[in-house]
Amino acid sequence: MNDSLEKLQLPEDRQPDAVPENPVPPPPSLWTYGVLLVIAVVLVAIAFRDKTDWPGLLINLASGIVGAVIVLVFVEGRLRQSEIQRVRSVPSQLRFLFGFLVFHSEREGYRYARVFQTQLREALKRKIQLKHVQLLLPKVSEGFLLLGRPGDGKTTSLQFVALRLAEEYLKSPTSNKLPILFPLRRWSPDLQLEDAILDHLNLYVKVSQRTLFLIMSHGNVVGIFDGFDELADIQQRNFANQFSELRSRYPLVPWSVSSRQLDPPPFLNLPVITLPELTEQEIREIRQRRSV
Repeated sequence: MNDSLEKLQLPEDRQPDAVPENPVPPPPSLWTYGVLLVIAVVLVAIAFRDKTDWPGLLINLASGIVGAVIVLVFVEGRLRQSEIQRVRSVPSQLRFLFGFLVFHSEREGYRYARVFQTQLREALKRKIQLKHVQLLLPKVSEGFLLLGRPGDGKTTSLQFVALRLAEEYLKSPTSNKLPILFPLRRWSPDLQLEDAILDHLNLYVKVSQRTLFLIMSHGNVVGIFDGFDELADIQQRNFANQFSELRSRYPLVPWSVSSRQLDPPPFLNLPVITLPELTEQEIREIRQRRSV
C-alpha cells in the first residue's frame, strides 16, 4: 500500500490548475443587440413612409440586421433554449433574468461560472472522483481547512467540489453561490490577496473590481484557497494577516484552505478535515486513467 502511494506522489503528478491559456473575450453587449434592433425598426418605418424607389432596399437591410442579431444571440448562447426553459420553470430565475439584463455584475459572474466550469471539466476529464468529495460538498458552505499528504488528492478534490458548485450555480444562480478556486502558488508577492483573486478571475473572463466587491459583500461566493504550504514563509505570514482581513471585510463568504501541513496553522481558525489515504481500488482506478 505504501509503495503504491509513493509512486503517486511524484512532483509531476501534481494536478494542474484549471486555468485557460487566454481569457475568454466578453460577448457583445445587450445594448449592442438593442441598438441594432432599433435601427432595423427605424429603417422599416422609413421604408414605408418614403415614396422613393428604395424602400425594398431598406426592408432587406433591416431584415438582415434582425437576422444578424438572432444569429449573434443564439451563437453566443445568451438565450439558449435550456436557459429559457429554466427561467420559465423556476420562478426565482425571473429575478436572475432581470438582474442579468440590468446589472453588469450579474452578467460577469454568470460568464465567469460558465468558463470556469468548462476549464474544470477539461482538467478533470481523466480524473476519478474520490469518495471523500461527497463528504466535502456539504461542508464547503461553512468553510474548512483540508489537510493531506502529497498525492492524497487535495487539489483534485477541491476542483471536483468547485465543479459541482459551478454546475449548481449555473442551474440556479439566485439560490446558489459562485465558487472561486484560487491556487495560492499563483499569488504574486507584490499583490494584495484580494487583488490577486481579481487577477485570477480575469484569467477566465473580464471581471471588474466592482463585480468582485458586490458578489463578495452579498455573500454570493464560496472562496477556496488551494496550497497554503506552497507559499514561502514570508508569504504565509502575509496570508495570515490578509486572510483575517478578508474574512472581516466579507463576513458572509465561507472560506476553505488546503495544505500539506499536518499541524493546522492556528490563525486559520477553521474546522479541520484530514484526507484519508487512498484505497487500493482508488489507486488502481487512477493508474487505469493515466494509462489511457
